[in-house]
Amino acid sequence: MIYSNDFNLHTISNADIQKRYKYGKPGPSIVSSAIRWDGILFAYANQKGDITIRDIVRKTHVKSYKKHRDPPYALEFCYKNPVLASGDDDKVINLFDYVRGKVSTRLEKCHSDFVRVVRMMKSNPSTLLSGGFDKVVKF
Repeated sequence: MIYSNDFNLHTISNADIQKRYKYGKPGPSIVSSAIRWDGILFAYANQKGDITIRDIVRKTHVKSYKKHRDPPYALEFCYKNPVLASGDDDKVINLFDYVRGKVSTRLEKCHSDFVRVVRMMKSNPSTLLSGGFDKVVKF
């Protein structure tokens, strides 16, 4: 499990409810976070629209992206592919290929208001579910 408060991220083991890792740095507040299914990578986004991916095991920086103009409040790792989905207040959903270090897909104006949820299907990694303040869920 992962949670954030202002400038700090904490990971907690589900097995024994113990804090395993704490990451923090001064700067813009963290607005969203996600952890990969295997618990090795986590991602977080700040109020400036920057997304950072870090390795929990090695405690190293993996990738950073500055592709959002507004804060990305929605983050989700794909189950099978090395892809991180993000949605922001500018109604944009980006799919980042973090192995290649680039945006593989950019979906603009999917919603008519802020994007707050992005989920990738476990059974079909090419399927994306998104929801926003426009009261619409897109599949």
